[in-house]
Amino acid sequence: MDAHNHSSRSRWALSGALIGIAVIIAIPGYVYFQQVIAPGNKTVVSIDGRQVLSTNDLVRAVVVGQMLIADPTDLSGLGPAPYLVADAALNAALLWAEATARGVTVSRADIDAVVQARFRPASQVGDDTLDAELDRLYREAYTRFLAERGVNDSEYRHVIEQALLRDHVAATMPGGTAELDEWLSERRNDQQAEVNLNSAVYAWVLDEVRASLPRNTTNQQEQQ
Repeated sequence: MDAHNHSSRSRWALSGALIGIAVIIAIPGYVYFQQVIAPGNKTVVSIDGRQVLSTNDLVRAVVVGQMLIADPTDLSGLGPAPYLVADAALNAALLWAEATARGVTVSRADIDAVVQARFRPASQVGDDTLDAELDRLYREAYTRFLAERGVNDSEYRHVIEQALLRDHVAATMPGGTAELDEWLSERRNDQQAEVNLNSAVYAWVLDEVRASLPRNTTNQQEQQ
């Protein structure tokens, strides 16, 4: 009986030890998976501890940026893109806060004007028939552009909105854009603004970006 109890205790002790070893390995393994292999929504940019940009947001932002450049098949600038986008996201968050404080806004009409200037053919004032046809051509051209670049209307308008907001805020400062850039630099130092993009997360982001780009984009670059 004692031998049986000793054997049982030994098996439980061995099982407990194995479970303990598994837990010891699993916990850091899980942490490594979460932080290194698949960051997912890991915070890349934060202000005062508040998440501004996650890794998933960063991947999409880099993809959109790549698809909106003149030649999306040119991946020569893709390497530094995650760092540049993360830095731009931090500036944008500070800019939005300052714009709100100053009462500076960007209206939908402002954004529409930019979109139409880029995609709507010029028209002669007073010709309603011609205007209707040009409106149709404008919608077709804009829809085709979005489809070819793989971005949606909201994403494209957001890019325009950010640029306009920067211009509008700069216009309220005596020194214009130069003063705004200096102000942003000072604000980044004043607040707990952080960009956390270590080498492992950076590599993961680039892999996700390449996987998210249209195949013809990456294929053409590889053939060059």
